[in-house]
Amino acid sequence: MQKHFLSLSLLLSASSATYSAKSDRMNNEDLVQAVRDGKKLDGIPKDQLSKKMQKMSKAQRNAYIAKMQKKRDKIRKSILALSKKRDTYLKKEMRKSKKATSFDAKVLETLKEQATSIGVAY
Repeated sequence: MQKHFLSLSLLLSASSATYSAKSDRMNNEDLVQAVRDGKKLDGIPKDQLSKKMQKMSKAQRNAYIAKMQKKRDKIRKSILALSKKRDTYLKKEMRKSKKATSFDAKVLETLKEQATSIGVAY
């Protein structure tokens, strides 16, 4: 049971990271994403910033956000590359088994069905 739970957890984590990377979106409360989408950093009250950013000057905040965006872009590229390798591997393994009866195959099938039901292309 522990093994299957870990397998499911890793599968869901990988799927979530891949979705975020492919859609190039994090969440609605993400400051780096908000600034990238056009929100002005100056328009955010200082008390709503992290303690670390509250201590920064305006120029330091802008530089920090730019640095975080570059770091995120690098990570995103890695996720996409790894996701592509993972997808290729999984497809190859599924073809070997001829049947989609493995645990991972069933989970993937379920995820695809659920994603389709809410309008997410998988």
